[in-house]
Formats: sequence, C-alpha cells, structure tokens
Amino acid sequence: MEQIIRRYQRVTGTHIFKQDNTEQRHNELARMRNETHNLQLNLQRNTDDDLSFIQFKTLMNLNNNLNTQLRRLELEMHY
Repeated sequence: MEQIIRRYQRVTGTHIFKQDNTEQRHNELARMRNETHNLQLNLQRNTDDDLSFIQFKTLMNLNNNLNTQLRRLELEMHY
C-alpha cells in the first residue's frame, strides 16, 4: 500500500500527509454506533417487535380475538 501511495504522489506531484486522526476516528465510530442504535429501534418499530407503544386494553382485545378465533378453528377441525 505504501508503494502505491508513493507512486501516486510522484505521478500527481502531490503529497499526502500522515495525520494522527484517532480523535476523528473515535468520533466517527461513536456517530456510527448511535446511528446503528437508532436504526435498530426504527426496525423494531417497523416490524412490530416493539409493542410498548400499544395500550394494554388494545393488547387484551387482540388477545381475546385471537383466542376466540383459535376456539372456532378447533371446533371446525373436530367436525
């Protein structure tokens, strides 16, 4: 890689300075982690994995409806 960089610098007449950009990399990594976390939260919301925003009464109604439908299916399968 060093050879390629030197060759590029010689051909183009430019000079690439080596800088200690540890702080810049650290900040970029922190930003990427934060963005990843936010994307994961959005994914959970969009795939209905996170039901914390649904009211308890709504969840109970859904549960009751599911149970009712299951009982109907069980009865139909027996006949």
